[in-house]
Amino acid sequence: MSEIETSPTNHQVVMGAKRVQNLHAIRIYACPHCQAPGVWKSLSDPNVEYFREKWAGVLIAEDDERVNQPVGDICPNCNASREEVPDEDLGVVWSREINGF
Repeated sequence: MSEIETSPTNHQVVMGAKRVQNLHAIRIYACPHCQAPGVWKSLSDPNVEYFREKWAGVLIAEDDERVNQPVGDICPNCNASREEVPDEDLGVVWSREINGF
């Protein structure tokens, strides 16, 4: 049996950090039946009286986690389907990479 000679190998490891930031966009349409906004509005919104007069169904408490979130497939104002105008995912509209932060 023959002997195998081994020699130590040197490895250089380079570590780094990369930070990636992305901005995703979604176009949210108004209700096609009553024109109510497609997002929940807070009672502390500066235009609350306008919303209360036209689309009271989209108003929620200011500490509700749904504020400025999409209302979904059913309009909370007129209870009609919003599926005729689905929200449009525009994908990533801005991105940036930061190396070695």
